[in-house]
Amino acid sequence: MSECQQHFDEYDRVAILDAGSQYAKVIDRRIRELSVHSELLPLQTSVNELLAHQYKAVIITGSPGSVNDLNPVYYDPKLFECNLPILGICYGLQMLNKQRGGTIIRQSIREDGQFQVELDVNGCPLFKDMKQLENVLLTHGDSIGQLGENLISTGTSESFIIACADKEKPIYGVQFHPEVDLTENGIQVFKNFLFDIAHCRATFTMGCRIEEAFNNIRSFVKDQPVFVLCSGGVDSSVCAALLTRALPVEQVKIVTIDNGFLRHNESHEIRTTLSQFATVNYIDASQRFSQAKTYVRAKPKLLPNEKNSTSQRRTSMATNCLSLFDADLLLEETLPLSEEIDPEHKRKIIGDTFIKVVQEFLRDNNFTFDDIILAQGTLRPDLIESASHLACQGGHADAIKTHHNDSPMVRELRKLDRVIEPLKEFHKDEVRQIGLKIGLHADVIHRHPFPGPGLAIRILCIDEPHMPVESFPQTSSLLKIIINYSTMFEKQDDLLARLDKVFTENEKALLKSFTSSDKHDYTSVLLPIRSVGVQGDARTYSFAAAISSNDENPNWNELFILARMITKACHQINRVVYILGKKILDSEITQVTRTTLTPD
Repeated sequence: MSECQQHFDEYDRVAILDAGSQYAKVIDRRIRELSVHSELLPLQTSVNELLAHQYKAVIITGSPGSVNDLNPVYYDPKLFECNLPILGICYGLQMLNKQRGGTIIRQSIREDGQFQVELDVNGCPLFKDMKQLENVLLTHGDSIGQLGENLISTGTSESFIIACADKEKPIYGVQFHPEVDLTENGIQVFKNFLFDIAHCRATFTMGCRIEEAFNNIRSFVKDQPVFVLCSGGVDSSVCAALLTRALPVEQVKIVTIDNGFLRHNESHEIRTTLSQFATVNYIDASQRFSQAKTYVRAKPKLLPNEKNSTSQRRTSMATNCLSLFDADLLLEETLPLSEEIDPEHKRKIIGDTFIKVVQEFLRDNNFTFDDIILAQGTLRPDLIESASHLACQGGHADAIKTHHNDSPMVRELRKLDRVIEPLKEFHKDEVRQIGLKIGLHADVIHRHPFPGPGLAIRILCIDEPHMPVESFPQTSSLLKIIINYSTMFEKQDDLLARLDKVFTENEKALLKSFTSSDKHDYTSVLLPIRSVGVQGDARTYSFAAAISSNDENPNWNELFILARMITKACHQINRVVYILGKKILDSEITQVTRTTLTPD
């Protein structure tokens, strides 16, 4: 028996209680980077279960919800009295404060972006070996009003208390996100919490985890044939290589499908790379994908005066050809992929078509899903971003995007135990480490990330400008006031008064400096498109703002601060971009170029 097998049950483990945060995957990644075993559990996990499984510590994530909601996410009321070390992040901080009798308030001010905060580095062990002033990521609308009983402030921003601690117990809360790169010294927070406060041991190494993956593959697959779909990306390539290292090579069937949206010459490169591990079965389905359709849940009926840009769709009671969907749901047929606009629909078309093509391939080779195991290179972040029950057992996560390899159909196959995902416990950087350890060439491991659906989802498709009357005009006006603040701040205007409430005096001074005509000549325009983003742990599908100037050498630090201030004041904007080249003179853009997935 190896050392890893012998001591697997003896690893110190940390429970991550997920309230629905889209950063839960990053917290999980950071803990495992420090060689400590972490497990993602629903927030409502009982204290008795935590104690029975002998977790060394608890981390509580953020959430798209509010602790002041009428029906907030449930948690065991004994959680903060169980004597386990606890670190509450964002929503977790607010849970702690409210449970102790403090108040959580929502004001017009949001803090979304990187801010400089002041930490109690001398009195709080959570901030040992950190600077008194640290740059951190804040993304919240709710904030601490009054501190709860037995809690002390251990950190502040210009506007709010952003960290607190119990006076007696090893319980801490931070409003910022130590797990992300924008919190520049966030890893030190985890080191202090795991090793100094919770006294965890760093024994959960990559070598042990790879050995565990081998054992899981052999135990699950046994002697059944395994079919693995390879797009040529890092994830599927490592998945295929891992399977051939764990199983007899003849047991692994590699299938690569050309969907017509891959990079130049990629199909050939895939076959060359993977043929060193096993026989590669190549399927050219490019024309089929271009014309493919699928069924999606029907959208609510439009009001008579609303325009339906996809009137070609027809709604029907439909049962998917694989008989894996609920026939009682009202479904509608999408447009062909080459004409589809909706990004979620495109992902679903691609995912469903992949499965259909594979099913036909299996049938042609005298196999069915009852005879084989389907292997996928799904990573843990894929499942979390899709709000999958595998990663978010409580079901509170807000889906950021639907992954083509985590469609409802594949989830049903998982329920039938016909899918193996050897990498589902690993993050992207860890998958690269595995690939190098098991013999994949560095060129494959470090190639630029490219999704399996390829250009089909990389290309932004649009058929008409997105300019809703209830939000576009006001957001556009607010954006222009911000970008011209130095010439407008003394005027009487309702929108300007709103900015006065949102920005601190220091931010107002910075904004005056950044937008002064003798220093810069910025222009801005609100783009009539929808951009996917994350705000307050929830997916948003909002506007993108564009900034331009004639500066040949833009001040990126200044632009970064300006972008942060725009999203702080304009909640309908979730992305700010800078347009390189000459300044855009158009004060408003109202037209778009119709773009679909056609050769021309």
